[in-house]
Amino acid sequence: MTWIDFAKDFQTAIVGIIGFTGVIFAQLLNAHLTRKRDDASQRRKRDAVTAAFEVEIKQFRNFFLQLDPKKPPEKGNLALRPRSRRIVTPMLMIDIGLINTTSLDDVLYALLVIDALDNQSSVFASSVTDTHLGFDADVWPKMAKATNEAAESLDKALASLHSAKR
Repeated sequence: MTWIDFAKDFQTAIVGIIGFTGVIFAQLLNAHLTRKRDDASQRRKRDAVTAAFEVEIKQFRNFFLQLDPKKPPEKGNLALRPRSRRIVTPMLMIDIGLINTTSLDDVLYALLVIDALDNQSSVFASSVTDTHLGFDADVWPKMAKATNEAAESLDKALASLHSAKR
């Protein structure tokens, strides 16, 4: 039997094997491309969630450092400070496991500090509204100092977020 006779007798089988091999190759290529697309999508989501947490923590750090304990209000007046409530990150807490960080504990601690500072500050405030806290001259230096110290505690979270980018 020659190659030609063999091809004539088994042409259906040969075409089937070639076709099936092509289908398998196409499926493997499709799986590879899908995985690559999903990885890129996950990376973009991870970067976006990380950026949101980093920006919000950075904004609160800068806000907390602006309060000057050496500049209390005049007697009879209140030192007003906006409430420190997180806006962006509460909606992203479900995705907190996605953030790029060297220490998730540091980030969670920073968020806890931000939330606790607002709640604890309202206890010492002479005036509390939905948007502002007002402090008397005798309480202001202690509150501003505590707020400055809270800002310094956010540095560790920012460092862990920043080092994970590298």
